[in-house]
Amino acid sequence: LMPMPLKVKPYQHQIRGYNLACSSMGIIQNGTYICPGYALLMEMGTGKTLTSVAITGRAFLDGKTKRLLILAPKSIVAVWEEEFEKFADFPYSLTILSGSSTNKVRQLKEITSRGLEVAVVNYDSVPLIENELLKWSPAFIICDESSKIKNPSAKMSKSTHRIAKQCKYRLILTGTPVQNNPLDFYSQYK
Repeated sequence: LMPMPLKVKPYQHQIRGYNLACSSMGIIQNGTYICPGYALLMEMGTGKTLTSVAITGRAFLDGKTKRLLILAPKSIVAVWEEEFEKFADFPYSLTILSGSSTNKVRQLKEITSRGLEVAVVNYDSVPLIENELLKWSPAFIICDESSKIKNPSAKMSKSTHRIAKQCKYRLILTGTPVQNNPLDFYSQYK
């Protein structure tokens, strides 16, 4: 299988997660395309972000995607910039969409195409700028702490579902996929 495009040496469980995700989503050659999405259900501190960086890097390097949208809770949006700097061994430009909705839309439009174009935004903003995110047309979406979209009737979840539907690749990350009942999974997997 293809090596992980990282600046650090990954652990075995991260390599396994990377290989499983890349082959089931058909990112790597000879990958048996099973479905467009994958879930990294790994405990906190086990490297979900590092594994995701490698998966999206492989998709970019193999010409499968040019744009990545990352949705995350407001408290961890900035972590993505640090993690990409630390781990990504491929060209990318990352923008954290911040400020007012107008500002976020402007920042989205100003993303340069140096390598993989990455936009990171907090979940609460998604319904407010959904149309612009759809127009930006990412091929890959990551929902970090995906339990934030566990309620399928919430505005945030509905907007996320519509955006994810147009993405060729989808990844959810969480250490706590089921908090109350098994139906919590439905919206995250959708």
